Amino acid sequence: MTFLEPFWGSPAAGFVVAFAVGLLIGVERERRKTDPSVGSSGGLRTHVIVALAGALAVQFPGVWIVVAGAVFIGALVVMA
Repeated sequence: MTFLEPFWGSPAAGFVVAFAVGLLIGVERERRKTDPSVGSSGGLRTHVIVALAGALAVQFPGVWIVVAGAVFIGALVVMA
């Protein structure tokens, strides 16, 4: 048993993974903003916030938090 096994079983692991994935996608989107053929919506902060919001929605049981998260993401898309 390694010292990381208790961490990967905890809810904090989902937030760390969501943050890392959102960060990687956001960095890639920021790099592509210089290309005129690619849209400019969504950058580093947007992808990290959306990924963490998804990780937060998974932590709570029930369908209403998922619906609220979908409405939040939809509002972000409309504002972009």
